[in-house]
Amino acid sequence: MDRWDYIKNCRREIPQIDIFLAEIIEVCRKYNLSISHEDSQGGFIIEPASEENFRWLLDAAAEVSE
Repeated sequence: MDRWDYIKNCRREIPQIDIFLAEIIEVCRKYNLSISHEDSQGGFIIEPASEENFRWLLDAAAEVSE
């Protein structure tokens, strides 16, 4: 999946991030929980498992160097 890369300033595929996020979602499903964005303070909130939250997480931008 391509995502915005803040370091290279372009959209590109970063397979390591795809694998990382897939494993996070696997753990979320195991515990029937998901990670969501908490808007008022800019942090995260844990909610019941949600495909919408999984899609949001998979759409993460990148700021890592390879």
